Amino acid sequence: SQYGFYPKCYFYQLTGLYCPGCGAQRSLYHLVHGHFLTGLQCNPLFILALPVFAYMGIRLVAPKIKGHSLPPITFSGYGMILLGIVLILFTVLRNIPHPPFTFLAPPK
Repeated sequence: SQYGFYPKCYFYQLTGLYCPGCGAQRSLYHLVHGHFLTGLQCNPLFILALPVFAYMGIRLVAPKIKGHSLPPITFSGYGMILLGIVLILFTVLRNIPHPPFTFLAPPK
């Protein structure tokens, strides 16, 4: 967060509110450098979604290495609605400036 080459969040710049992705770059940076708790503090939803992202990446590479693909991740209509609710709820809760919700907001 101290370097200027990371792109800024346009949603945050326009509204002053954190989007569900705010802090994900810093979170990944800290995670790669072994600072799991700091990465979790930057964006806990991103950290929880990393296994899904990793599986999706492995699924893309698996046919080239093993010759067969892994089963896709599928969401039903209810799953997509639940995912949307989780994203909206996370966005609303991380913008409440009172404890314990301040843990969900990325550090400044």
